[in-house]
Amino acid sequence: MKVMETEVLFLEDVLEDMARELKETVNAPEGARTYRLWGMDTHEVETALYDMMKHLSQEERDLLRKYLPNMVETIHRKNYNVVVLLPTEKGLHAKGANIRMQRMGDRIVS
Repeated sequence: MKVMETEVLFLEDVLEDMARELKETVNAPEGARTYRLWGMDTHEVETALYDMMKHLSQEERDLLRKYLPNMVETIHRKNYNVVVLLPTEKGLHAKGANIRMQRMGDRIVS
């Protein structure tokens, strides 16, 4: 009988890896800022996206508004519950995923 090993990953680590991969993919400059959103489902991610906008600079809000309808549609279509955003002078870059999450004490694990 084969026993499958389960790897427990902390959400922070998953988001950090996604942010690093996104920065490498777009060749972002050193210190480029990313925004990391997550929720237990797509609706929570969409809510986090709109909530985040209140805390952005006007320039970042203006950039995000251009991509918002497509981004929300993609989040729901691909069933993303984690998303990393990277605004640059060339536009907004994003990386999303659907990961199984559960609470473990005060931590979220995948």
